Amino acid sequence: PGRIAPGAASDVPAITLDVMPTLLALAQVPIPLDRPLDGRDLTPVLLEGKSLPPRPLYWASLSNNGARSEALRDGTWKLVVNHPRAAPGSFEHERLELYRLDSDPGEQVDLLESHPDRAAQMHARLREWYAATQATATPQLGGWPTAN
Repeated sequence: PGRIAPGAASDVPAITLDVMPTLLALAQVPIPLDRPLDGRDLTPVLLEGKSLPPRPLYWASLSNNGARSEALRDGTWKLVVNHPRAAPGSFEHERLELYRLDSDPGEQVDLLESHPDRAAQMHARLREWYAATQATATPQLGGWPTAN
């Protein structure tokens, strides 16, 4: 109260990974140097109405019933990769969708066929991100089994 105006809004893209660094900044707790955080501190957005430098946002949803999906938002573009009926731990049945969020925020018009090069480039980046995060990820209860 008194620092953020009631009803204030922002269109700065953010992700749940930004919650931890933001809470630490608000509590004036330094970010541990031995454990860098993936998110960004949103206090300049919340308290000063500033923007953040552009950045890609990546995320993945995993479940043991084969309902796996990943996504990459890069500026106005969003690539969604679904794996319907995938075997646990696999990337089977890959189905890509590509959207332009500035003109289609409801993701109603799939632009995959009209922009295959953009989709392929974003898909390669998404796969690189996923591999990099899995190399250092903490095992999660209920997560998909590894090949080992």
